[in-house]
Amino acid sequence: MNGSDLRKRLVALIVALAWTAVVVGVTYMLLLPLIGQWEARKYLTTTGIVTGSEVQRQPGERGAQYQARIEFEYEVAGVQWSNDRYGFSPMWSTNRRAAKAVVDRYPAGSSVTVFYDGNDPGQSVLEVSPSGSELVWLLLMTPFVVVTILMWYVPGSYLVWHYGQNEMIAGATLKHRAHGVVLRSYRVSPLILAVVAAGAAGFVLAVVLIPVDHVVPLRSGVINWTFLVVGLAAAGGAVAAITLNGGAPRTILINAEKRYMTAHWFSRCQQIDFRHIQSVRVLPTWLTFWKKAPVYTHRVQVQYANDANGRSESLVLPATLTEEWAQELAGWLRRQTGKTHAHD
Repeated sequence: MNGSDLRKRLVALIVALAWTAVVVGVTYMLLLPLIGQWEARKYLTTTGIVTGSEVQRQPGERGAQYQARIEFEYEVAGVQWSNDRYGFSPMWSTNRRAAKAVVDRYPAGSSVTVFYDGNDPGQSVLEVSPSGSELVWLLLMTPFVVVTILMWYVPGSYLVWHYGQNEMIAGATLKHRAHGVVLRSYRVSPLILAVVAAGAAGFVLAVVLIPVDHVVPLRSGVINWTFLVVGLAAAGGAVAAITLNGGAPRTILINAEKRYMTAHWFSRCQQIDFRHIQSVRVLPTWLTFWKKAPVYTHRVQVQYANDANGRSESLVLPATLTEEWAQELAGWLRRQTGKTHAHD
C-alpha cells in the first residue's frame, strides 16, 4: 500500500467516524425522551390540579417559536409539590398548533393525573407516552442510521470474508482451504436489503408526516402505524432479496480430491457426487416484480441425479448474474467437475 492509498483510507476512516458520531449523537438525543417515558411507566400516580396553562412565544431569526407551559400542583404524603414539566421533551418549535393542542388538553383548573418518582416526588410529569412529533423525528433518522450501518457492515464483512482470499470468479469469492475450495456465491443479502427498505420507507413517511404534524398534531397511535409500515417494508426487502437469490446456496465446497461438492444453505446442505452431475449450464431468467418492468438475468444450473432415488434434480446458483458472469462461473464449475461442455 503506497502513501497516497494510506492517506485516502485514513481520510475515509475519519469521515466515517465523524458521520457515525453525529448520527449516534442525534439519535441518542431523540431517544432520551422515549427512554425517560419508558422509565416513567414505573412512576407512582396521584391527582393534581393545573394552576397555569399557556402558549409561550419567543421571536427567532427564522420566525417565532412556541412552547406549551403547563404548571400544576400535587400532594405526596402530605407534602405539596409543584412543577411545570408536562412531558419529557417539551421543546420550542415553529408549530404553534402543537403547543396549543397541549394547552387545550390541560386547561387551568382542571384535574390531572400526575406521575411522580417515588424516590424523588419532585420529579414528575403529566405524560408518559411519546408524542407524534417525537416519533416522526426519530423516523426521519432511519435513513441516516441505515447509511451508518452499511458504512461499517459492508466493508467489515468484505474484509472478514476476503482475508486471505485467493481469487474471484464472476463476482463470487474463492477461498482455498485444507479440505477444498469454498465458493461464496454472489448473493443479495436479505438483511441489507431489509435495512435499506426500512430506511427508505421511514424517510418517506417522515417527510410526508412532518408537514401534516404542523397542521394537525399527530398522536402516538398514528405513528405506531407508520412503524408497522416500516416493518412491512423491511420484510418486503428481505423477501425481494430471497427472490433475487433464487433459492441459491450461501456457499459451495468442492472437496480437495474433486470428487463431490457440498452446497450449504442457512439450515441444510446437499452433497453432490461429481459422477452424478449431468450438466452445468446457463439459464436466462425473467424476474417479474412489475408486469411493465421485468428484469432479465441469468442463473447457473447444475443438473444431477439424486443419490437416494436416482431422480434428476438441479442446483441453481443466484439469479443476479450478467450473462458474462454466469458463463464464467459455469465454465469454472465445469472445469472443477470434469464436465467439459454444457451437456455431458
